[in-house]
Amino acid sequence: MSLADLGNLGEFVSALAVVVSVLYLAIQIRQNTRSLRAQAHQSITTHIAELNRTIVENDEVAEILERGLEDPTVLTPAEARRFNAYNSARFRHYDNLYYQYRVGVLEDSQWSGFSSMLRFHFMQAGLRRWWNDSTAFYSPEFVAYCKTLQEGVSPPVDELDLDRSSDLW
Repeated sequence: MSLADLGNLGEFVSALAVVVSVLYLAIQIRQNTRSLRAQAHQSITTHIAELNRTIVENDEVAEILERGLEDPTVLTPAEARRFNAYNSARFRHYDNLYYQYRVGVLEDSQWSGFSSMLRFHFMQAGLRRWWNDSTAFYSPEFVAYCKTLQEGVSPPVDELDLDRSSDLW
């Protein structure tokens, strides 16, 4: 075997090693992406459960939300603060979810359910009123997205037979 043949063999082995390394890297990136998406999904599920637990475990909060979703102007100042705090937490979560969707962490199928829930929330007069007073605290992209959802909301919640629909997260 000549020196040229050994050189060619060395180049072939090097090229093969590069291809194997690139394939290995691609597999690792794919597994990492799956892991990150699974972690994001778990985090989302945990956060939703925490928000729901607030309502389930505290009748007073549930009542405040029920009345506030109809008309937040009937709430006392202390109740209004609780209503605002709960909705701020809920919509900060949605803002985060929307960001994760935009950057590709959430898949279309995941975002679809959250988008439907947002649309449902905007059917509630009290929440629409709260949101319209709160948009300055959220990302411009999320506010614009919510505006398109609000424009598409019909019929008003009063015309639907949703029997205590505000219990939906």
